[in-house]
Amino acid sequence: FTSWLYLAWFMLGFQRSGPFIISAFEMMASDIPAFLMVLSVFIGAFSSVMYVMSGNLGLGFFLTDLEFCLMLLLGQADFDQLDETRQVWPVFMKIITVGYLLTMV
Repeated sequence: FTSWLYLAWFMLGFQRSGPFIISAFEMMASDIPAFLMVLSVFIGAFSSVMYVMSGNLGLGFFLTDLEFCLMLLLGQADFDQLDETRQVWPVFMKIITVGYLLTMV
């Protein structure tokens, strides 16, 4: 990966590639960290709601809910886990899950 950055450093001198390299570096320095911060806030908020609504206590259950939100964002969620562990308000949990998907996608 660092060799590509090293190559990009030398590509700055060319008239056709220099502005693209500068805009890519500016995007990596400002836009991507801001996006990741907003993304982490939404993931943390929805996993906290799922943890509170599940009725289970402990760090392990919170990490399970956090993992479920991350896998849901990537499209690889196990919905059987949602039905098994969310017995307090299962319909509301499904509404929260759909709301999370609509917010993130």
